[in-house]
Amino acid sequence: MWTIRKRCQAIAGDTFKRPRGRLEGYRRKKQWFMLWLGFVLTITYAAPSCAENVEENSKNAGRWVYQTVHGPVLNTGDEAEQEGAWYRLNASGMADTGWIYVDGYWYFLNTGEGAGKGRMMTGWQWIDGKCYYLAEISSDLYPMGALYLEDKTPDGYFVGTSGAWLNEHGEEWYIADKGLMSSDTMDGDKKAGAGAGGKGKRGSGGKGGSSKGGSGASTGGDKEDNNGDERPETEDGNSNKSEEQGGEANSNKNDDKSGEDEPGAENKFEDPATPSEAKMVSWEVRFVEETDPNRKILRTQAGKSEEGMELTVDFPELMKGSDGWLYQALEESPKRITVSGTGLQKYTVLFRRTGQMAEEPEQEEGEQRLEKWIQTAKEADLNITGSRTEDWPVITENQEESRERLRNLISMVHDRERHEIYLVARNHSPSTVVIGQEFADITNVSGLLMDEFMSNENRYCIIRIGFQRVWRQESCIHEMSMQEHVLSDCVSGGHERLLCRLCGYEETVLFPASGHIDKDEDGFCDVCYQEINDETAPKEAVYREGDTQIRRIGGKQYRFRCIDEDYSDMMDNRGNAALFLCETVIRSDIESDGTSIQKWEFGRDNNYKTSNIRKWLQKNMESPAKDISFIYTGVNTAYQGKTGSGEYEQFAFDDLEKLEKPFQIMEDQMFILSMEEAVKYRDVLWKFNGSSQNNPQSQYSAYSKGYYLRTPQYGGEDVFQYGKGIYVVDLGNGSLHPVDVSDTSIGIRPAFVIAQHKE
Repeated sequence: MWTIRKRCQAIAGDTFKRPRGRLEGYRRKKQWFMLWLGFVLTITYAAPSCAENVEENSKNAGRWVYQTVHGPVLNTGDEAEQEGAWYRLNASGMADTGWIYVDGYWYFLNTGEGAGKGRMMTGWQWIDGKCYYLAEISSDLYPMGALYLEDKTPDGYFVGTSGAWLNEHGEEWYIADKGLMSSDTMDGDKKAGAGAGGKGKRGSGGKGGSSKGGSGASTGGDKEDNNGDERPETEDGNSNKSEEQGGEANSNKNDDKSGEDEPGAENKFEDPATPSEAKMVSWEVRFVEETDPNRKILRTQAGKSEEGMELTVDFPELMKGSDGWLYQALEESPKRITVSGTGLQKYTVLFRRTGQMAEEPEQEEGEQRLEKWIQTAKEADLNITGSRTEDWPVITENQEESRERLRNLISMVHDRERHEIYLVARNHSPSTVVIGQEFADITNVSGLLMDEFMSNENRYCIIRIGFQRVWRQESCIHEMSMQEHVLSDCVSGGHERLLCRLCGYEETVLFPASGHIDKDEDGFCDVCYQEINDETAPKEAVYREGDTQIRRIGGKQYRFRCIDEDYSDMMDNRGNAALFLCETVIRSDIESDGTSIQKWEFGRDNNYKTSNIRKWLQKNMESPAKDISFIYTGVNTAYQGKTGSGEYEQFAFDDLEKLEKPFQIMEDQMFILSMEEAVKYRDVLWKFNGSSQNNPQSQYSAYSKGYYLRTPQYGGEDVFQYGKGIYVVDLGNGSLHPVDVSDTSIGIRPAFVIAQHKE
């Protein structure tokens, strides 16, 4: 997540002002406290008739309570099943309303009247004319209900220092009198919210973004009918709200639970949210014993999916119950459902007790189980990567390695089929928030804890993640197929009409006229036999920004888009020329075959003139390429420094120090950009496939974490010396910085120039 942490000021006890920042130091998550005595909220029911209830409410001031139509929930693992909501009591025993500040996070409690008053709000909410995002599920950085600050939301929007939604210019959206008002109901003591400290924070159990009690499934039922729940609208009027993905996996066992409790509630796996413009249908799938529908075998999975889309829900077919018996599912996993209709759609998977007690595996079996899961994970990887075996490790040691494994494998999926990835996590509970943050076209995500065991004093957590790619135009990698081809002739140009097989995007590519050929110099074309004169002169093309060309490199077609219709090279030559930049990043494993991986390095040092990259382009570009101009590509400057992570095209050039190096003579037809060109064309560095918005995730992989520039990092003190640092455009963190020339995870983004016809 591209989180920018800045200094902020939080005033304890100031629960009625709009949030201005996030406490930076105290970040550890805790589980939520539940009230152990039943009571009825004052805002929903009549005032208590006995002194005991009043005294109890006062005693529990500053604590969270999960309230349902049946009263407060007594079991911390059951609130997701009760279709209720979270409230917080103040010192008067009343439900808090408005903004409250608890343990370093801001929350908003409904200020509207009626039964929903005081309810903790989630999702996009218009408040005081501005739009805020309050976490819909618990994650690594935000507990459920917490306000996002200076961050990117799961559905891809940015919010500022106050948490308000920002437009493309970095300004807060504001619509007067829209949504809930935070200052209309400031009655009662508001100090409990900020003064509770760590006593009442609604959040997670502290491992892998999990939460005891609250979960991504806790939005089941009618819990989301938020008052004033309006989503931010784009310029075309479309609403955007994060789509919740169902499915959870549990990573710790609860041996002290009763028969009604599901195992593994203490530390569970959560699925991310993804955006959708389609109609969303809420659903839940319950896993219960066939003879007792109130006895849960697994935690209920819940979420939202596009109407008409097939939903896939994973679950273990044989499950150990909390009573020690084995339970067998009466249907095969996964369960496939086509969700449609209005309201909450409910589904059930029945389990039957087998009559067998589950046997606890012995410690010496750990190594065998680990080897089995490693092999299972590799086989699942091959369904994505093809016949070749990748060289990244299957076992992940921490959250970042788990996220990187997900990034690498998801980026290699180029179809609409459902795929599965196994995470074999050692001594940590993996989080999959990266799926929603970086891949907007992922849907139907499910997660299932397959196994958990000890081996050689290490705890292993096995998670199976299922997903599909839906390929929206703005994030699609565009695999184009030709629908129509009109050949160029001597006088007129031709064109190709292309259609993406993944997302349906259509584009027409123009080709210039080939021109006359008159080898015998008789004044007539040897091809079309027309007399060569002004009337039969070929129609020369004039290229505009956005026009596309197709070129073959290494036997594969690549699309190039015009980004400058009046390009000049570093020597100010070719002022009347069009610069075309490749629409994709060519990966470093481009030379690999079906059974082995071959990856390039930049070269022995950071001299582009002698680099492997330049040699590869010269060898593999289509020849002849008569219309492509030779331009000066000599590198006469080197740089020091780097731009800030997550700044993308908004970087400050002052972060980079430009230094002179000896003059270099070099000309190329196909080349990669220099640092000066990267700065000049900064607006397109992270845009691909014609997208109007940054979409680097469409190109990111283990072999294209960024792409090279031809500018070296400055080496030496008084005299420049070639060294090991070469600058790249980083797709993962949105910055420009040097990497070592031996790095094999960097791709290339070629460019070329065509001379313009002077009109």
